[in-house]
This record gives sequence, C-alpha cells and structure tokens, in this order.
Amino acid sequence: MSQKLFEEEVAITDIGGSRFLIQFTDSSNIDFSIPKVGEYILSSQKKRINNVVACESELIIYLKDNQIDSLLKSLNRKELEIEQAKSSTYKLGINFSEGIDWDEIVDQVGLRKSTIIKKLCAKEFEFQMFGFLPGFMYLDGLDKKLYTKRRHKPRNFVEAGSVGLGGKYIGIYGMPSPAGWHIIGTVKKRPLNRLMKHIKIGDKLNFTIND
Repeated sequence: MSQKLFEEEVAITDIGGSRFLIQFTDSSNIDFSIPKVGEYILSSQKKRINNVVACESELIIYLKDNQIDSLLKSLNRKELEIEQAKSSTYKLGINFSEGIDWDEIVDQVGLRKSTIIKKLCAKEFEFQMFGFLPGFMYLDGLDKKLYTKRRHKPRNFVEAGSVGLGGKYIGIYGMPSPAGWHIIGTVKKRPLNRLMKHIKIGDKLNFTIND
C-alpha cells in the first residue's frame, strides 16, 4: 500500500499485530529526520499508538487499532517543523587515552591521533536515535575524513561508556556489550546516564577532552 506522509511517498506494510512498517521511497532526499518523525508521532498520538520504532529510512508504528490511514492523515507538518526546531546542546568529556583502537583508526583514515581528536572536539554532533541495543546513541555529523569500516572481528565485550567510530556515525555504548566499532575512548558513567535521561532526537552534542 502506497501513501504520502508529509508530502513524501511511503510504502505501508501491515506486519501483523496492529504493527505497520512505513518505508520512505526516497529517504536520501527528505528534509526531515525520520527518527524525529517517530518521536513526534509518539508524543502527539499517545491515545492511538502503543509505540514507534524509527531508524534512518523507516518506521514501525504499533497501533491500538488498525486505522493507519487516518493516523497518517492526522499528522501535521508544521507541528513536526516546530518540534525539529527545538533542540538543546550538551557537552560530554571523552577520555581519549582509553581508546583501544587508535592504531587501526589512524591506519584507516591516514591522520594522526591528535588531529583526529582535534577534529572530533571541533565538531557539533546531532543525536539521531537510540539503536541496536538499549542506550546505544547514534550521533551524526562526523567529518567524512573520519569514516571508518567496522572491525573485521568484533569484540566480545566493551564497557558501558565506550565511544566508537563506525561508518558515518560516532556512537556511545550505554551498556556493556559486544562491539564492532572502533573504540576511541570512554565517557564517565554519571554524566552519560544524565545525558541519556534528557537528550532528544535533534539535540546537539559537543565533545571535550577528559584524559
């Protein structure tokens, strides 16, 4: 089933259990954040939905009924734009001396460790979403020169608070877990927990050196 959401073509698939998969036909050219759309739907339609799961190109909406068409038609683009305009800025210190993959990162990007750290601390990152496990933060805005491939052999375990580079993202592990990203350092538990309680999609994050 095809429809439009905020004037963009979407494909809608009923995946059962009052769950609907919403896929944007051309997610690379839309002018809004799909995770932000998910957050907006979740906050504005509490009486009609149980949950929303969002990623870069699609949403899954958990409805209390099966009225997906009427739900999508009720969404307001101007309200979304107002929500997108609201953002807070946070700072978080990284202990770069605890990065365990610097040799591989330096080999991949061809820059000195000190130059990479300087670039990271000069950039403002945007929080995109929590994903692949609880508390894992995806941050967009990484300099293309710092894009890295995933580790050839993922680690079985990294500590909560580990900060990694993976593809176009910088990520923060909110809990102990396996890790396929290159670890550049760690952040302290208390400020990280405080950040995770308050940060919203679209908020900005600046890193500082906390070695």
